[in-house]
Amino acid sequence: MTTMNDGELRRVLRFSDLLIYGMTYMVPVAPWVIFGFLRELSHGRPALAYGLAMACMAFTAAGYALMAQRVPRAGSVYAYARESLGAFAGFLAGWLMLLDYILFPALTCVFAAIGLHSQIPQLPREVWVILLVALTLAINWFGIDVSARISAGFFWLSIAAVLVFVVAALRVLGDAQPPTPTAPIDWAAMLPATAFGVMSFLGFDGISTLAEEVRPEHRRLIGRAILASLALTGLLFVVQAALLDRLSDGVRPGDLASLAYEVANARLGPWLGGLMTWTVVLAAIVAMVPIGAGVARLLFAMGRDRQLPAVLGRIHPRHGTPFVAMLLTSAVALVVALVGVNHADELSSMINFGALGGFCLLHLSVLRYFRGAGHRALASIGLLISLALLSGLSAMALAIGLIWLALGLVWWFVALRGRALLDQPREPFSV
Repeated sequence: MTTMNDGELRRVLRFSDLLIYGMTYMVPVAPWVIFGFLRELSHGRPALAYGLAMACMAFTAAGYALMAQRVPRAGSVYAYARESLGAFAGFLAGWLMLLDYILFPALTCVFAAIGLHSQIPQLPREVWVILLVALTLAINWFGIDVSARISAGFFWLSIAAVLVFVVAALRVLGDAQPPTPTAPIDWAAMLPATAFGVMSFLGFDGISTLAEEVRPEHRRLIGRAILASLALTGLLFVVQAALLDRLSDGVRPGDLASLAYEVANARLGPWLGGLMTWTVVLAAIVAMVPIGAGVARLLFAMGRDRQLPAVLGRIHPRHGTPFVAMLLTSAVALVVALVGVNHADELSSMINFGALGGFCLLHLSVLRYFRGAGHRALASIGLLISLALLSGLSAMALAIGLIWLALGLVWWFVALRGRALLDQPREPFSV
């Protein structure tokens, strides 16, 4: 049994737990939720948009893998920026990622509530939201090892459903006529489409928030888990998007939010459409567990360093979980989900600003921390990609993100500036 000192997280996770955690966070069936929107944005090239998004995120995943080995702390990019760029940059990184981490559980909850309401309309969406938040909190309350086992079981059910869809789609397409020649790729449309597709990949970075809960003998594998989860999930996304795109030929689109289900019902049969609907609902519910765990650990790390109220850094004496941060995470997710339960599209557009802003500071951290030419080239490319994707966000996403950033600056200068506990930047290591 793994021992635990007072005030420490429990070190119980293995490489397989990290891999499944990251893939569950990204939701293997995510293309079913955003396929209609992605197909429209990319002008009929959803698989290409997903492939480009995965390629863009590969540079960021590599940056996380590098920093996770050097700074194995629960705060992820907040800890990396704080270590290499100083307290102010660390706070900005943590604050920006909070926008992503706070909205993502709420958005996932909204998607699950919408799906459950469509299957059991007797209960309104708001009731489903309350039940889902309570369920997520209950699972995470008893420790990361418990939530990891529960997530793993439902993860494999999602993978099985995806395989059923792929086999059924290939059988139908095998008897179909070859696809007709398509119009040239509209590269101007691919930037916003790629930026939108990046949302599905947010989650591989969540693995780094668990660095203090990994068994010592598996800690060196954190970087591999980050890269592997991105590659495997990206492959699933591209395959599903390509098959759905082929199947959608001849299907007149109705609601973009449900286009994937309409395509499955029309081409593969209502039984498969129903199967995928329930799979997406279950996957969204299961994804809320690691998502909630990740944001709680970011709040925990910032509270422990007194960048946020110190009470957030408290650990449950029995379960070894950041229980105060978990309670706050659940409360915020509940409020945001109840407010946005009928505005999922608007919630979606706000998430990427915080993530991409945090990624920029991650790449700056790599540039500061590492002196090798290869590391610096990788970080420079990743930084340029993140800035380009930021420019492709909607006006609303940029406006909300800048407001959030302004609130963070106010908090820093009013409540944090001048505290003696804030560390100065450390000299970067020569690697």
